[in-house]
Amino acid sequence: MWQALYGLRRAPQYWQEHFANCLRSIGYLRSVADPQIYWHPTDGTIIVAHVDDLLITCPDNVFDGMKRDLNKDFKLKWGSELKEDEWVKFLGKEWRRGPSCIRVRIPTKYYAEILDEHHLTDCK
Repeated sequence: MWQALYGLRRAPQYWQEHFANCLRSIGYLRSVADPQIYWHPTDGTIIVAHVDDLLITCPDNVFDGMKRDLNKDFKLKWGSELKEDEWVKFLGKEWRRGPSCIRVRIPTKYYAEILDEHHLTDCK
């Protein structure tokens, strides 16, 4: 596993295969349209995996069991919970739970950094 994670050019592929196999063993299905999205057919949990960052949505009553299942195979650092009253940063975007939706916004700082990176700050 060490070589797969640190010593090979195909390390990201090996990690995704390992992650997918572990999730499959606890009942998750992988999306055909986007292989970084997994869902559990019985409890409604959705996991979005970007390299080693995860965004997980699930009903409150299944969270503890899902967390226990994932912690069996992985040593996870659990981040912020999405709440209705504050924005949480994930993958350069800000996320917040709404009453019946999840809101996503891109901070204005992101646009300034992109313009600066491409030397376009003086463009109109």
